[in-house]
Amino acid sequence: MLDNAKAHLAHDVVNKITEKLRCAISFGPVATPETRGIIERFFGTLEENGYHRSVSCTGSNARDARRGDAEKNAVNYGVTYNDLVELTEYLVATYNNSAHTSLSNRTPIQVMEERIKNAGMAPCIASSKMKETAAGLTHLTVERTVRGTFSSGKRPYISYEGVEYRNEAISISDRLVGTKLFIEVDPDDISSVHAYTEDGVELGHLSAVGIWGRRSHSLKTRKEALKFANSNKTKNSPFYATLAGYEEELRNRAAQSRSARTKGERIRREQANSNKPDGPENVECKETAPKEPVAREPSKKDNISERVECDISDDYINGLDGISFEDAYKRGLFK
Repeated sequence: MLDNAKAHLAHDVVNKITEKLRCAISFGPVATPETRGIIERFFGTLEENGYHRSVSCTGSNARDARRGDAEKNAVNYGVTYNDLVELTEYLVATYNNSAHTSLSNRTPIQVMEERIKNAGMAPCIASSKMKETAAGLTHLTVERTVRGTFSSGKRPYISYEGVEYRNEAISISDRLVGTKLFIEVDPDDISSVHAYTEDGVELGHLSAVGIWGRRSHSLKTRKEALKFANSNKTKNSPFYATLAGYEEELRNRAAQSRSARTKGERIRREQANSNKPDGPENVECKETAPKEPVAREPSKKDNISERVECDISDDYINGLDGISFEDAYKRGLFK
């Protein structure tokens, strides 16, 4: 059940709810929250017992007494998105463990336990596939054309937001040049995208070239970094790491600029949960003693007194896919 907000009426939202979540949509009458009374009451509880009591609450209008020094407090206390997530988890847990008069002074948890044991009502638990589907509701679907030809020395690729993307399947498929692909983009991490042909054939993940594919970053960060590069006339240099340069600029301005500190913190948060390798230092090498010879014909390998064993993970190898030769050379991957 939804209200008539413009975001809910968008075709993209309706299609995802009906096709991916397989739900039927019921738009309630305008300005009548009573038709969704249970969830509206719950949202009101979250607001009054949590969000509206935070130090950075700006109230509902300019005359709201709760505003106070909201902007000043927001700077002093540094309330972040993660803080609000933790607050929401706490509020939900408190709600489920608080006695409700409508439940005869029992908690929702107690009522659920009684119905499971006495009435045989099993709770509906989403499968891992459904959770993955729900997580992808904010993803964007974009159409792109495959460019590049082997005759010109350019491996096939697609371009998204000023950066090339490719994987092995596209790089060796000259027949895909000029065809349309649909890519699924996660706005919170565009270091890679998921590609499909017009016929629905899955082509796997395409990684962005260079540092763009090695570091997780959001669509917002990409646009800001390219804007910074354009303003400094450095975008066309193949040896300039745009994202790294933007991060360095934010660090230099952090002491004087609140905006720079906020943007820098957002970039660090985007990369906090990233498992992408960022250089040869991720390869752990160790010297090992030579192995005992086996019963076979002697060879030149048996005369080696020391060997070097390098543990290279699959994630590291996958992280190298699609990087430029300039980046590989600078990282010392070949000479």
